[in-house]
Amino acid sequence: MQSEFATALLDSSEGVLSFLDEPISFDRERRFDIYRNNVQHSLIEALKASFPVIRQLVGAEAFTTLATLFIRSSPPNSPYLVEYGDRFPNFLEVRAELSDYPFLAEVAKIEFQLLRSTHAADQTAINDQLITLASDPDRLLARRLRFAAPTALMPLRYASATLWLAHQQSTPDLAGIHVNQSEWLLISRPSFRTELDLLELDEFQFISQLMNGTTIAKALDTVDENFDLTSCLHRLLIRQVLTGIEEIKC
Repeated sequence: MQSEFATALLDSSEGVLSFLDEPISFDRERRFDIYRNNVQHSLIEALKASFPVIRQLVGAEAFTTLATLFIRSSPPNSPYLVEYGDRFPNFLEVRAELSDYPFLAEVAKIEFQLLRSTHAADQTAINDQLITLASDPDRLLARRLRFAAPTALMPLRYASATLWLAHQQSTPDLAGIHVNQSEWLLISRPSFRTELDLLELDEFQFISQLMNGTTIAKALDTVDENFDLTSCLHRLLIRQVLTGIEEIKC
């Protein structure tokens, strides 16, 4: 019964449920429609809040249509609306009518990761410890680093991060954006605000190795000898993503 009730709430074509009691003085169908509309409206508004750039890219009317279709195929798994929409990027990726805009799914993935990073647990950065350790390069290179929960790396097939950043302006300037150009993205949350950094491939690979638990020395083996370690560590300090240092003992 609960499954049927949930299905009817998310799909207006289901009509009113036959197992609902109907006293003579009770307008069952009208009241159920009001409740259903309120539920659907709340979910659509949650998706609007989570994916504002997607809404700008496809237009308000098209977004509402897509959101309605998504709601019918992917009901919430959690009572917290802020968690709703994790499957929305995959939904966009397989929609035939969006096949000419494959970057939309990536933009949606960025938006949902920003939401996750915003609500991730607070952790204290260890910048002072790392700066002190930097005076002893051998000890530094033997360390493994732990990263704050809001931190995320995203390899992007398209210029999706650049598109997202352009839409943070009141009038997006899309001139000069090469949509088919790959990007490498770091998402962090220093000072309670999420930030996006576009990385070079070698820096992305280096940080990825660190996040997978590799020592700094071994991570350096995966990048070019001209890699600027100082600049990369400076970025990690500025973004306050490092929360722990672990020494590897032989």
